[in-house]
Amino acid sequence: MAIIFLLINCDEKYVTGIKTVLSTLSLVSDIISVAGLYNLLVKLEAPSEEKLRECITWKIKKIDKIRHTLNLLVKV
Repeated sequence: MAIIFLLINCDEKYVTGIKTVLSTLSLVSDIISVAGLYNLLVKLEAPSEEKLRECITWKIKKIDKIRHTLNLLVKV
């Protein structure tokens, strides 16, 4: 099992909409609103790191109004 935490930066007024879109993705297991440079902390779980990369690249980074992301890959 591969796990990654993804920090998302966006304009505060789009947080609810982005959370709604993220909640529809099957690899997303948790979404937490946070304060500071980033607005959301998202936990993703998949059978492989490749599946995580695909989801981030082709689905999450394509969500409108996301300005920046930071990936934190969990190594066990």
